[in-house]
Amino acid sequence: SSVQDLPRRWRAGGLEVLSRAIGSQRHRRAQVTFGLAAYNIAAHVYPALAMPFSLGQVCFSTGAFWAAWCARDLVEVAVRTFGSVFTHADDMHLYWNMGSLLVKGVLLEDRLGSEALAVFVAFSIVASSGIQLVVAPFLARAFGYDCGCAVGFSGVLFAMKVVLNYGDHAAGSDATSSVWGVRVASRHAHWLEILVSGYLSPRSSLVGHACGALAGMLWLQLPLLHALVNSFKAGRARRAPSRRRRRQRGRRPTASWTSCQRKGRSP
Repeated sequence: SSVQDLPRRWRAGGLEVLSRAIGSQRHRRAQVTFGLAAYNIAAHVYPALAMPFSLGQVCFSTGAFWAAWCARDLVEVAVRTFGSVFTHADDMHLYWNMGSLLVKGVLLEDRLGSEALAVFVAFSIVASSGIQLVVAPFLARAFGYDCGCAVGFSGVLFAMKVVLNYGDHAAGSDATSSVWGVRVASRHAHWLEILVSGYLSPRSSLVGHACGALAGMLWLQLPLLHALVNSFKAGRARRAPSRRRRRQRGRRPTASWTSCQRKGRSP
């Protein structure tokens, strides 16, 4: 969402809901998802420790990015590219995005694996930023549209949604979803969601959301990334039997009730 001068208030109830949501999913092997959610929360609640920059210093815009690039200030380039993703304008912005992350992230991590999800998130951040650097100047020149200076995890979330939608629904699928009462093909529901979110929340970064969705589509079109994901899955499959054997060796053998009765003692 675009940067706004909104107050940062501690809303204990909202943070408790997020912590309970994470706790309810602790049985799931989604370390990357939970780590991302925890860092987003820490960057918002304890910015001095986790994200020691003001919104103006961290938000992403083409003008600020190219100014830092031309000045060869690689620290500012990195902060605006990655730091902007983990910064939120206000509490409700954080709650909305983290609630969405706990759903989409767990599903995608189950499907890709933890290592591949980490690569996917990094790719989505870099790709969506790169796409925005191309799209924003064109929109400014052609239509006078100012993309503003944006923060938030929404671009990555839309990239996740694209990958999930395309994975669940093959081309030509008849499956439909309802977006605010409008029926649309499930495979392309994210585009309507982007338009609706931009209409309902004019302060949100419509271009940032769209660039995140395009980054998700780019991920699906690169065979090298698919090969990388498959290599992670193969490595995880090879490690799984050894982990099971280690757990079994670590368990203490227990005597059955019948064997103890034969020996004349209680188990």
